[in-house]
Amino acid sequence: MTKKIHLLTVPAAFTMLVGLLAPANATTIISGDLFFTTFQNGVTKSNSLPAPTNVWKVSFVYDSVTGLSLGAVSPIVGLLGADGLMFDPNDPTHKTILIGEQEANLVAQLGTNGTVINEKLADKSKPAGYTNAQAYGVASPDNAHLITLPNDPTYGVDHINISPLGLNTLGDGTLHQVSGVSSFLRGMDFRKGVAYWGDAPDGLSGKFGIIGDLTSTFVTSLVTIVDDLGGGAGQGALPSHGITYDLFSDCFFLSSGNQIWQLCPDAKVANTFHIKAKVTAGASPAGAGGTIHNWDQTSVDGLGHLFAANNDGNLLFIDYNATGNIGTATYTSPLTFLAADLDDIINGGGAPPPPLNADGRMTGGGSVFTSDGTRVTHGFELHCDVADVPNNLEINWNGGNNFHLETLTKAFCFTDPKIDSGHPKAPFNTYVGTGTGKLNGVPGATATWTFTDAGEPGVNDTASIVIKDAGGNIVLTVSGNLNHGNQQAHTDNK
Repeated sequence: MTKKIHLLTVPAAFTMLVGLLAPANATTIISGDLFFTTFQNGVTKSNSLPAPTNVWKVSFVYDSVTGLSLGAVSPIVGLLGADGLMFDPNDPTHKTILIGEQEANLVAQLGTNGTVINEKLADKSKPAGYTNAQAYGVASPDNAHLITLPNDPTYGVDHINISPLGLNTLGDGTLHQVSGVSSFLRGMDFRKGVAYWGDAPDGLSGKFGIIGDLTSTFVTSLVTIVDDLGGGAGQGALPSHGITYDLFSDCFFLSSGNQIWQLCPDAKVANTFHIKAKVTAGASPAGAGGTIHNWDQTSVDGLGHLFAANNDGNLLFIDYNATGNIGTATYTSPLTFLAADLDDIINGGGAPPPPLNADGRMTGGGSVFTSDGTRVTHGFELHCDVADVPNNLEINWNGGNNFHLETLTKAFCFTDPKIDSGHPKAPFNTYVGTGTGKLNGVPGATATWTFTDAGEPGVNDTASIVIKDAGGNIVLTVSGNLNHGNQQAHTDNK
């Protein structure tokens, strides 16, 4: 079966951006509402959720002590079918959802309260109710079109549908034939304006590549796959049923069967991707009694957090903020049962997502205390663009320990609406960074940090820092309000 997920995460507080926090008190890292669909395809299964509702929500909290916790499931609406869902990218309030109605040849545009705004044909050449399973949707880079992928082989497996899309507007879709090395596409996402596709069914038999033109020719081609982990996995043996691009790591997540893999582009060789992580979770695709075990699609927030939903009803969460790699994540939740016939999921909460990256810099420093009372001091000048210089960071703590930043490798600046920086002209109030440098004079150490500017005089500013030595061992974890000091966001000084 082809079931899809698309997720966006909304920040709950500054601490959402740090993979490890001081364990003394539980600190909320991210929280909000998960919106999800369940497929009801005539197969009798035990389901505690009352039909015919097939669009739902559930609250969640991920904190530094308990991990992931779920609230009670609430019904939203029942559609003729419900498969892939995503937030409408044209709605900055994050309160509009787009859902493929599976077998009904329909796409619904509805509010998160269940109000149907529009319901349009996925393929306008066929009537509503025609066997045209809309399994997955992704917006074009300009947010002007919605691309849906049919998944019913009886209808045809050689096309995609494209619908005009706007704020509170949705048009009937047009069928476009796909040709090339693969035409039955199960997943799609964009990286830097280029569309990438996967074609795996529920297992490890998929390919991954580029569909170079989404305006006229719709021809698929393959990329080169290198398995950095050994095993020789390559084209035709990938879990490329679900395809999700992750801005945080600049990688794709592929998911199918009981596998979730991280696939990253080669920094020098075009159209070459490396398998950097393989996560095995849950049962194999074949199950007793007709149960389907399949990680349909992963969803990310651009800040190092991943959700995945399995058709067997289980939910998985991974916090890889501190490492950038799901194979060496700070936290991986146990499998948590959410709902029978679970299909797709997105992470909302009614607030807009953070901007991709603000332009500016942050300066300052101060003191923060660890859970055992150790004072950690820091001072810095850091730009939101890693190419801008200078970028300086010094961190000192007891026993003469010191981290000296040599290279800023990642920077992400955004405005958390829950923080009042008191500087309306500043383009952001939260700085998330990663860099490499020397630990006590020894090169190869890494640091990950989040600094916030919560206005003057700095007592509400926060700093969260994780430092690892050259061997990858954590040597410092600290998070809290500044005891002394100040951190200020500025416009760029170019």
